[in-house]
This record gives sequence, C-alpha cells and structure tokens, in this order.
Amino acid sequence: MKIIFPILLLFLGLSFLDIVSADQKRLIPIPLEELRKLEKDLLAEREALLKKQKELEMKEHLYQVGFYVTLFTSIGGLFGFLLQFLIQLPNRRLEKRLKELEIIEKKTS
Repeated sequence: MKIIFPILLLFLGLSFLDIVSADQKRLIPIPLEELRKLEKDLLAEREALLKKQKELEMKEHLYQVGFYVTLFTSIGGLFGFLLQFLIQLPNRRLEKRLKELEIIEKKTS
C-alpha cells in the first residue's frame, strides 16, 4: 500500500513534493495587521449581506401582501358583479314581461 499511493499520485499527475510544499505554505504565519484587515473586511461583507437579506425579506413580504390584496380585491369585484347581476335579474324579467304585455295590448287594440 505504501508503494501504490505514490505511484497513484504520480499517475494522476500529482507530486508528493508538491503536496508537502502546499502543506508547508499553509503553516506560514500571517501578519497580525493582515488578519485584522481581513477580519474587518469579512465583518463589513457580513453586515452588507445581512442588510441585503433583510431588504430581500421585506420585498418578499411586500410582494406576498400585494398578491393577497390583488387576489381578495378581484374576488370581491367578481362577487360584486355577480351580486349586481343577481339583483338586476328580477327587474329584467319584469321589464321583459312588461314589453310582452305592451305588445299584446297593441295587437288587441
């Protein structure tokens, strides 16, 4: 197994020395000023992302409210139209019957 692993690494185009040097590069200490600057940058980026998240949540809430307002308004309008039609239906029947009676009266006279 000890022989197969380096051969496998060489076969894949990877060198054991490159892996060791990459590990050593990770262990190089970063100066304290760079760490503080990086921390400030990351905190500023985090705050910006949190602010954007809050804005998106507010927009999502407004869109949801707008959707429901539109839905209920259209349902109310449809209900009002149907109610108006149902209220006018007996009047239309009466008017139609009156016209029929007038026509009959004209024919008889």
